[in-house]
Amino acid sequence: MSSTEVEARAVCVCGSLQFYLTYAVRASCHATPPCPSPSPSLGACNDRGACSATATTSSCDCEALWGDVGCDVPVPVLTPDQPLSVNALPWRSWDFYEVR
Repeated sequence: MSSTEVEARAVCVCGSLQFYLTYAVRASCHATPPCPSPSPSLGACNDRGACSATATTSSCDCEALWGDVGCDVPVPVLTPDQPLSVNALPWRSWDFYEVR
């Protein structure tokens, strides 16, 4: 794997105000697609799962009580006698639960 990091600076002019934005872009080349890593300080699958990769795809097999694409969402446990109270979810979003 090779990696390149480029730092850049942009100026945004809004009326008489100017805002400066400094950012870094990191690009990497991999033989296989990397697994998701939502938190830059943690490894693939947020260190809470195993990465399964082929030549064209990759995915995380999350540990118990962790979910979502990068194993970064805690999964609450529901029991049969526990009432469930949830808020409405935004369009096309998911919520994860483990039922015991």
